Amino acid sequence: MDKEFNIMKKICLIQQDAGLGDIIFCQGVADYYSALGYRVVWPVVKELIENVDCIDSKAEFFNREDSYPLKDMYLEDAEKRNFTSNINGDIRVPLGWSCHVPPYPNSVETMRVKYQMCGLDYNLWKDKFNIKRNVAKENELFYDVLKLKDSTEYTLLNQTYATQPTTIFKDITRYLNTCGELQVCEMKIINGFTLFDWCKVFEKMINIVTVDTSLMYVLEKLSLNNTINFLVVPRSHITPRVIGNLFNINWRYIYE
Repeated sequence: MDKEFNIMKKICLIQQDAGLGDIIFCQGVADYYSALGYRVVWPVVKELIENVDCIDSKAEFFNREDSYPLKDMYLEDAEKRNFTSNINGDIRVPLGWSCHVPPYPNSVETMRVKYQMCGLDYNLWKDKFNIKRNVAKENELFYDVLKLKDSTEYTLLNQTYATQPTTIFKDITRYLNTCGELQVCEMKIINGFTLFDWCKVFEKMINIVTVDTSLMYVLEKLSLNNTINFLVVPRSHITPRVIGNLFNINWRYIYE
């Protein structure tokens, strides 16, 4: 999308600069405000720029550290936990503070509230989130980097979550024994590849064992014809209440 400043439109600033899963999930909010005639401006942390560029979005994504429309307003209101606006009719939507916005203070249904605070049905997210896939990068990762073959049967293991540089590792290898004796393909951050470049790996896996993270949203858009087990080890005991109703995939939660 052209990022030249368009002075003719009112601007909707989206405050949700980290959490790739949150950004994926909230594409319906961007679509809504775009349909109302706003230019949707969405600053994100620099570590996510390559990933968000793979999302077919109604928003214009900007590196939070660069210049973008109404940056002063965005920074001034950074800690405000409610909707703000200026005299020109521009607005700021505090999706990152969803559990603090009245009438939803301290709600554990953090994800659903992101839509409810805008008067929207959260089920919109699956239709409004679309991926701009790079087949060449997917093939390079699958065949050249991971050394997988079309005939390889494997369990995908993901033990990391959170946005770089604060990525967190959680050892969940002990749960692989629920998936039989298949080869294990472990997800890792690999320079030059985004989360979305793993789509071919996702589509061809037999099982998955993961912590709850953004890949769960991506899987909803893919054809996972061969998958048998969807195992997720929650980061918190409240995770099912936060994300439990968001997916069509029947995730099986393993509590520690």
